[in-house]
Amino acid sequence: MFLKKKSDTFDAFRTFKAYAENLLGCKIKALQDDKAGEYMSNAFIKFTNECGIARHHTTCNRPQQNGVAERANRTMADHVTAIMHEANMPASFWNHAVAAYVYVWNRLPTAPLPKTTPYEEWYKKKPDVSNLRVWGCAVYVYIQRDKRKSLRSHMQKCVFVGYPVGYKGWQFYNFVTKKFIISERAVFDERHFPGLSTKWSNAFLHSIASKRAF
Repeated sequence: MFLKKKSDTFDAFRTFKAYAENLLGCKIKALQDDKAGEYMSNAFIKFTNECGIARHHTTCNRPQQNGVAERANRTMADHVTAIMHEANMPASFWNHAVAAYVYVWNRLPTAPLPKTTPYEEWYKKKPDVSNLRVWGCAVYVYIQRDKRKSLRSHMQKCVFVGYPVGYKGWQFYNFVTKKFIISERAVFDERHFPGLSTKWSNAFLHSIASKRAF
């Protein structure tokens, strides 16, 4: 869940609380934060008090008291920066890269869980990793019959950008139409990272003009 502004924190916490408690069948007992303003609104404090949630705060300028979360944030930022650079994707796709990275990260063993994964601990079942792909790679996405003209290509060239929540498929972005697409039928070229390179864009536009593309 991505927040557009810090004031959305309270609504995000309420959404997470409802989801987690319904899934796990247990109540949130405590919440730890750095006592930043987004956690200390009257509505937030009232809500946690009514729910019996204990509040724990780190002391001022002591981020090491929340070291696990701080280290995770740093690791995620470094890795996401690396995959975006490798894929030559613009900063506007940062949220898609983060979501895809966390999706994969939760399906990998960690130091505290060397024999299992966070996904398995959360959902009590082994994750299916058959759908994992290289983020930012080139993809040829199938165009449904009712959405294409006769004698035109059945595929459209896109970039793989993530795993949409609630779907059995992948999410792609078409740089020509400027649209996101969700589909389960696609051919991945994980050796090729088209990104926003002028060379790739011009070649693709030329292929459309010559009617060799969709």
